[in-house]
Amino acid sequence: MTSRDPSSPRPQTAADLKALLDGRAAGPALFRERLWPSPGIWSLSLCFGIMMWLAFLPVGFTPAVLVAVATAVAIVLLMIVGTPAVEVRPGLVRCGAARLDVESIGGVAPLDAEEVRHLRGPGFAAAAFTCQRGWLKTGVRIEVADGHDPTPFWFLSSRKPKALAAAVERARAIR
Repeated sequence: MTSRDPSSPRPQTAADLKALLDGRAAGPALFRERLWPSPGIWSLSLCFGIMMWLAFLPVGFTPAVLVAVATAVAIVLLMIVGTPAVEVRPGLVRCGAARLDVESIGGVAPLDAEEVRHLRGPGFAAAAFTCQRGWLKTGVRIEVADGHDPTPFWFLSSRKPKALAAAVERARAIR
């Protein structure tokens, strides 16, 4: 039986490791952001609903309305379910289902619009983990320093890149 050191941020039991991997690492979230679509993207659900209403109008008014409403609701639900969360906790950076232990982080840098444009274009790295959203013009680059991980870095879109980078640095300091 192993003894637990409550001051240590490293997982010492299987339950601690499972909590870390599930995103329930000890301590409150240092940063959390949902990468919600922009208002223009949300309005597309209404546009698709109207298109479906027009397409089904020859069948009848009631079926056209039902199909239009069902289409708009389905698109909104898919956008809600498909919106990833970026979260930083002591010992862990999480984006959607992906997780990165802070001990594997080599460095972190907030990116402005020009740097993001470069990473999306000529600076694109196929081996990098990316969670990018076209409607977000800024982001963060997190270097992966784990020699066993083929991923050179994480590129995460963010509306608050400086706050995200600062939270990652705080999480690294806590370890």
